[in-house]
Amino acid sequence: HTIEDIVVWSGNNGSVTFYQCELPYDVSNENFGEKNFVGYRVQDEVHSHRGLGVGVYSNFTLNVVHVATAIVKPRKDDVAFHYPFTVFLSNNGQIKSVINGMGPPAEPNGGPARPFIF
Repeated sequence: HTIEDIVVWSGNNGSVTFYQCELPYDVSNENFGEKNFVGYRVQDEVHSHRGLGVGVYSNFTLNVVHVATAIVKPRKDDVAFHYPFTVFLSNNGQIKSVINGMGPPAEPNGGPARPFIF
């Protein structure tokens, strides 16, 4: 685990199928959540990218950490995610949305949060 974005995608015409990411367990809200780090970020200069089944999980063991969104992508038609999701595994905090502040939060004792195709 790392205290920064877990994946940063910066190339065009790429695709990822079935990606699973656990955010770091022992971070604080100050050094992770408030800095808007995410599990998967597509850089703004990317014009074409596909993600299929991209999932980001939370299990913050030491501190209450609130992550605004699991995935960040540019708002471009050719940068799309199909079946993205978040999962609350255990412990503290929450991922509040799936992509770019949209989609439901992952709730404790609930299933994965899955939005529409984005």
